[in-house]
Amino acid sequence: MSVAEATGTTIPAQPSMREPIAIVSCDGHVGPSVSKQLRDYCEREYLADYDEFSGELEASRASTTVDTDLSIPQEWVDSLTERAQFAGLQDPNARLADMDADGIAAELLYHGGANGESMPFSTFSLATWGSPKYNHLEHVGVRIYNRWLADYISASPRRLLGIAHISVRNIDDAVNEVRRIKDQGFAGINLPAPRLDYMPYTNPEWDRLWAVVEEQGLTLCTHGGGGDLDPRLSGPAQNPIFLMEYPYFGRRGLWHLIFTGVFERFPGIKLALAEQFGDWVPSTLVEMDSAYLSPHFSAAVRERLPEKPSVYFARNCYIGASFMSRTEAEVGLSHDLWRNMMWGADYPHPEGSFPNSLLSLRRTMAGLPHEVVTAYLAGTAAAAYNLDVSMLQDVAERIGPTLDDIMQPYTERPAGSATSFAFRDFGHWA
Repeated sequence: MSVAEATGTTIPAQPSMREPIAIVSCDGHVGPSVSKQLRDYCEREYLADYDEFSGELEASRASTTVDTDLSIPQEWVDSLTERAQFAGLQDPNARLADMDADGIAAELLYHGGANGESMPFSTFSLATWGSPKYNHLEHVGVRIYNRWLADYISASPRRLLGIAHISVRNIDDAVNEVRRIKDQGFAGINLPAPRLDYMPYTNPEWDRLWAVVEEQGLTLCTHGGGGDLDPRLSGPAQNPIFLMEYPYFGRRGLWHLIFTGVFERFPGIKLALAEQFGDWVPSTLVEMDSAYLSPHFSAAVRERLPEKPSVYFARNCYIGASFMSRTEAEVGLSHDLWRNMMWGADYPHPEGSFPNSLLSLRRTMAGLPHEVVTAYLAGTAAAAYNLDVSMLQDVAERIGPTLDDIMQPYTERPAGSATSFAFRDFGHWA
């Protein structure tokens, strides 16, 4: 069975070359202000703790300087400084204007806006600051953030697709939060990458969370950059080591959930990995299937899993290949993975495609089969997050590029894109 056959998803009808298409970015970020925005969403009984956390965060930010020993290029520092000021990180109307300018109809929204704003009390977002003394309040922090995000996405529920957070230090807290946010318009639940400081997802106790996630019809979402990265690394080698390791640590949950039978017991659950590229998938599927079929280790696994891991991947799992490269797009096509891969802009991060998304899409997609292009840009996201892309067509008519626009080859690197990985042509980083 091919991946395309196994998914059973419906790709939107193919537009004509001159018809605007609705693009869904699977990877964008917000960064609400801890001191100016989130406090209003804090329960009264925790305000003293919140103010203490907020004060310590501000003090930390004031004393933080760029570590020149890491050999960070000045252009990257400048880009981070500029993008930290983007109003769209905190103002949904400004965000919608930026999406309009970039030709994006809808976007999945994760915390972590590269603006120094942490989620209150939590170490489970991309941008975190804190101390273990706040661990017992992490469930409070995610409630605060989710309340704010629910208001943010309410400005345009079709276009602003929020990923809610949970605290995984306590399964009851996680289950209660998933139930609490029912009907608030979220597209998915942030599932932190596996780490040593909380119960592994292979533990059967997590079935209580998987059950309520399936019941609510929300997608599990893991963004790259989390997991057990070594915090002790320093010096100029720290950055390239980080680039080598962070994708792997962020994707470990994929085989944890597959091999422990989560998708067999809860077939309605979907898992989407964001900012994870796409060219690693074929070899990983081979290795998972090989481990499954091994006569030495996996008889007990085969008793619980009637299908090979690649089949569960095809049915239940999706890869957000943010700022997708031409090579990754071709891998998805040649290995029949294109219904499981999707494109993302990674707003506002310097490595992403904003504000040059159309040029990046031309570089990546020109000449590919139209069905594959529309899957990467909308169809896969529709399947992964239960979206009705046809509801975005009026937005596409106003802002969207046409297939004819995207099919125009582009081989240059636009001015001001020196920090972007959306125009790379050698591996993941160059």
